[in-house]
Amino acid sequence: MSLFVDLRQIRSSVANLSEMVDKISASVSKEKLNGERKKSVDSALYGNSIYRPPTLGFGVRFSQSHENICHDIPTSRLRSHISLPNLEKSDHKTSSTRPKIVEIDDEKNENDSKRKLHISTENINDWIIASLNKKPHFDDSGHTHPMDFLENVKYYISELNIAEEKQLHFIISCLEGLPLMWARCFRSEFKNVDDFYDAFEQEFWGSERQKTILYDMKLGKYDEKKSRMSISEYFLYKVSNYKHLKPPPSDLEIIYSLAAHFSSAVELELRLTPKPTLREAYNLLRRREGEANDFLPNYLYEMCEAFQRGSRPESARRPDDQQTSKIEGEKKYSK
Repeated sequence: MSLFVDLRQIRSSVANLSEMVDKISASVSKEKLNGERKKSVDSALYGNSIYRPPTLGFGVRFSQSHENICHDIPTSRLRSHISLPNLEKSDHKTSSTRPKIVEIDDEKNENDSKRKLHISTENINDWIIASLNKKPHFDDSGHTHPMDFLENVKYYISELNIAEEKQLHFIISCLEGLPLMWARCFRSEFKNVDDFYDAFEQEFWGSERQKTILYDMKLGKYDEKKSRMSISEYFLYKVSNYKHLKPPPSDLEIIYSLAAHFSSAVELELRLTPKPTLREAYNLLRRREGEANDFLPNYLYEMCEAFQRGSRPESARRPDDQQTSKIEGEKKYSK
């Protein structure tokens, strides 16, 4: 009797277990079906976009990971009593189709991009030639000296490593006006770039042109009414021309020659300055631009009067020199 009761109890417990397993399998299949529908909706709306929102807006949150529901169910003890379809353990996790977020190293990417950036000489040449404002320019209008133009052209060719067969074309493209017509007319005479340099220097800075500049240096005059330049700008322009003379004159010779170009007051102040440098002469002319042409400082008046009297012009000093001499005299007297 006890054995019969035990069998009945076992049968009832097995029946209860089978009902429980059926409920679990039904719930699992239902959740799997809902997950597939949800995944299909996500793929239809957002696809693989990384901008898919984590929530739908109605309190429903998208799952950030695909969990295996059957992973923790103890099915091994029930397989001897009833078969459980679609309820097996899987050792591998399902792969997510959502792209992973990878940290980007800006410095590394920047270095990689710098290493991969290859700039050829031909590209640089094209960029420079296309920019008309940056390459050398010469039209013999007086704004650019011929020798300065040649120096700039040689610098560009050496820095950009322009091919030898393209150098002459590049130089001709920098010319305008009369120099351009001259280069096109005698193009056949230039076998190489050196021949062009010699012919260009002989044409635009030859002996005849230098004689004209030397004559202007000795007898030129600055006309304030006709000239569009100030006296300091006129000084810089003339110095740049005189520096290219062969043989080149000294700085003191250039200053004293240019002093005769200006008014008598400016000339007197320049000539009475003891051995002025180009910088000192330029600063003096900059200071004179805000003053009248016939203005003469007091120390120069005193110096002229001293020369007329035949005495030594001890008081003919600048105001700042007088102050420094007074300070030195007071120091000596105190000692």
